[in-house]
Amino acid sequence: KTMFSTLQGVSKVFPLITFAKFDIETDRSIAKKYNVSSVPTIVFFKNGKEVGRKIGNQPSQKIVEVIKDTF
Repeated sequence: KTMFSTLQGVSKVFPLITFAKFDIETDRSIAKKYNVSSVPTIVFFKNGKEVGRKIGNQPSQKIVEVIKDTF
């Protein structure tokens, strides 16, 4: 399962949370701004501030755990 499809599933569980995707090859300024150099990287924000980060493929349970602990 790709990270994108995993996040699509997780987003259905948390409809009030915004999920965004970008390609670091075409959006280099965003990658630089958020210090993303590995793919995939998930950056969690709350009130505009980074509150967590996961690098590499993550199982949906791990993402759900971070969301529940953070939000």
